[in-house]
Amino acid sequence: MEKWKWGQIKLDGFRNEFQEGYIEVTPDAGIPFRRERFSDIQDIIQGNFTLDKTQYIDFMSWYKFNIRQGAIPFKYFDCRIGQERTTRIVGKPTWSSNSKYYEMSISLTFDSEVFYFDKVLAANYLLPIVANGGYLTTDVRRSL
Repeated sequence: MEKWKWGQIKLDGFRNEFQEGYIEVTPDAGIPFRRERFSDIQDIIQGNFTLDKTQYIDFMSWYKFNIRQGAIPFKYFDCRIGQERTTRIVGKPTWSSNSKYYEMSISLTFDSEVFYFDKVLAANYLLPIVANGGYLTTDVRRSL
């Protein structure tokens, strides 16, 4: 699997968001119907990083040919939890440039994985934790 090699996304341009935890359908007639999303809610990050001209050419070549413009996942070190995770680029990378540097802007979505290390969730067995479509048992939580 390909690896990210252009450093960390800058914290000053960093945004983290989650998808809605529900799906809403509006029929032709009647009130909208809302149900819980049963698949894992994706973790989406948006951020910026700066490249020089050589790095920019390398990045665009990697983006177009190695990861097929976001179709193929790659490994990215998630500094929020200190682990390498599988991710994809969502949408097209955008950039602005001056004579020397390229300011890149991307959105990443992480694949479903267990990354909840919050002690409250791990310790409170009454709160359900869903990972890859299944509920974690108490024994699994103790190993977190």
